[in-house]
Amino acid sequence: MLRRRWRKKGKRVIAIDLYCGMGGATQGMLDAGAEVVMSCDGWEVAEYLHKRNYPKVPFENRWLGKEPAFDLAWLKAILSAYKGLDVHIHIHGSPPCQAFSTAGHKRPIEEGQENVDHFMWLVRQLQGAGMCDSWSMENVPATKKYYPDLPYHMMVASDYGAPQARKRWFAGEGWTPVKVKKPLSWNEALQDTTIPHGSVLNTVGAAWSNSHRARSSDSPWDRPSRTITRQVPAIRKENPDGTFTKVRTLTVNDIAVLQGFPSGLDLTTPTDQRDLTLALGNCVCPQAMTAVIRGIHWP
Repeated sequence: MLRRRWRKKGKRVIAIDLYCGMGGATQGMLDAGAEVVMSCDGWEVAEYLHKRNYPKVPFENRWLGKEPAFDLAWLKAILSAYKGLDVHIHIHGSPPCQAFSTAGHKRPIEEGQENVDHFMWLVRQLQGAGMCDSWSMENVPATKKYYPDLPYHMMVASDYGAPQARKRWFAGEGWTPVKVKKPLSWNEALQDTTIPHGSVLNTVGAAWSNSHRARSSDSPWDRPSRTITRQVPAIRKENPDGTFTKVRTLTVNDIAVLQGFPSGLDLTTPTDQRDLTLALGNCVCPQAMTAVIRGIHWP
């Protein structure tokens, strides 16, 4: 099958972002030129950040899966406006990953499977109704062992232009992502000329520790950052004697840039600041989602 970028084809891509979090997938789809006609999440922090940064994208505060039939009817009502038009409909979802994460099973596996299963049920129902031409679903790499039959790409965000080596399982049909030629390093992305050359970025926030765990979390000067989590990273410089000097802690704006967001996002939140770092740590890198949309297959 011949694959072309949809912009060259001239067809509109209509996209929906389910379990959208703070909007990484929404940002990536917009960057690819898609029309995001709905983003959905049941978390008030996600709603607040979405409405501040993507005011033109409709947002629905909804916990998907509580009323499956109602979820399906709601999506069909949105997409019915495009049925019969010469458009391509893409459905994306990022079901909560905590149940599958190898960092610690704080939630039962069954809870994670319920979310994934519900997303897949929605996709199959929409495909049957002629309202889904391609789909993608992002989650942590460990998810693949629970869904071995789903087609997928294991995507490292730095391969697609993000300054972070965030590895994620992207299941889906109807697209093949295209890699960039040169990864972007974390210091290139931050564009802070006051950072001493040769500094490293420690993604677990270790400023002075010389332990194996701390060193294994260092990202070299000329490389993309290791995976950003909800922990606040620190920049540090190693001294000749093997000790470290702290340069500075990253701001939330820095973290957003390393996740792949454009600078200048409104990252204020009416709730606890920890909610913001959680939202940032769990987001989809926009560049990975852009690669999905630009890799859509065309006949």
